[in-house]
Amino acid sequence: MDDKKVRNDKLIKAIYAKRPPIVVLDTRWHELFAGIEKPRRVRELEEEVNTLLKRQGQINFDIDDLKKLKAKLVKSVVNNMETSTSNTELNKKRNKILEKDQQFILECNDKISKLEEEKFEIPDKLRYANAALIAAGMEVVYRELEIGKREFKEVSDWIEEARAELRTQLLVKQDLEERNTMLYTNMHAILGAELSETFDNTFEQKE
Repeated sequence: MDDKKVRNDKLIKAIYAKRPPIVVLDTRWHELFAGIEKPRRVRELEEEVNTLLKRQGQINFDIDDLKKLKAKLVKSVVNNMETSTSNTELNKKRNKILEKDQQFILECNDKISKLEEEKFEIPDKLRYANAALIAAGMEVVYRELEIGKREFKEVSDWIEEARAELRTQLLVKQDLEERNTMLYTNMHAILGAELSETFDNTFEQKE
């Protein structure tokens, strides 16, 4: 058995022991995979869990139906047993009905017994399938988290580099502003406002 299989089996057992809720019933579980293509294994396990849930509901429904039918049959048997008549033909018909009802009751009991046995087994199967699904799903989610961490670091590094470059360019901008201010101030001081305006008009027109 390879290491990955051993690790996965241990993880499933650990999840199984914690009895987490059935995740396919939680919309947040499905939101985890928004924008992610679910691997086939995850889809298969979701289908298995859903199938078991449906079967569990169907079994409960079938048992209730059979118990109602059995109650009607028992009532019919009791009524027929209490009814007595001197008419031989009617007695034969009544006995046939009794026999059929009793047979149906036995069949109901047999079906109920089998369904109860299956009903008893389903929770454990459901619990294990849910644990296997969580293990498979979290493998995908944690892989996405790792990708997200790497991309987050790349973006963070780029932002830091951009910030450093921005700080450098701001200093260059500040130096340029200070130099231009110095040149213009000294020019005005040396030449005076009127002559400076003449040069402004001359050279700004060329630009």
